[in-house]
Amino acid sequence: MERLTRKEGGRMASSRANLSKKAKLIGIGAAIGLVVGAFSVFMLLTYNPPDKQQEPNVDVAVLMSEISQINELATASQTYTVVEKVESNSKLFDTIDIPFSENFFILTYMGELKAGVNLDEAQVALEGTTVKVSLPQATILSDAIDTTSFKVLHEQNNFLNPIGVEDVTQYIDESRQEAEAAAISGEVLNEAQENAVSSIEALLGAALPEGYTIEVGLAEA
Repeated sequence: MERLTRKEGGRMASSRANLSKKAKLIGIGAAIGLVVGAFSVFMLLTYNPPDKQQEPNVDVAVLMSEISQINELATASQTYTVVEKVESNSKLFDTIDIPFSENFFILTYMGELKAGVNLDEAQVALEGTTVKVSLPQATILSDAIDTTSFKVLHEQNNFLNPIGVEDVTQYIDESRQEAEAAAISGEVLNEAQENAVSSIEALLGAALPEGYTIEVGLAEA
């Protein structure tokens, strides 16, 4: 009887020990579960996914704005010197020269022509990854006379036909028109057009994202 009691007591002690171990394991498991759960919640709340890489975008309006800010692009210039004798006679009834009424003067001066393109007339289009720019034909943008270069080399004035301001003004206007005509028939406009294309390619090419190309051409005359 005493032996049975001892055996039962040992079994009960062993059972209690096992229960105690199970309780400890359950407690540890619960603690680990709480830590993992808390970490998961923290990650969900604080996770910031990387931004999706955006495709490069080209805005034609922005490119047009870049071009229009320049307005006129002067890309070639030519200086010229005029030396010419201008003479005239007084006329009777605007047809017959009056004897001894001749006058003349020899005038020299310098000027500078500037040629280029009017960028207000440029057109920009986007075709896939190619930016196409159409520039207008080059023209004479300005013709400036250096007033400090005026020199009268010789003058013969006649009281019957005095030299007036209008004579000099008319001479300058005619000389300017001749200089512009010579420039247009020469290489100035071609040079201006080539330089304009190169300038726009450099200007807009630097602003385009990687993978885009630019084509610059001239509109038909």
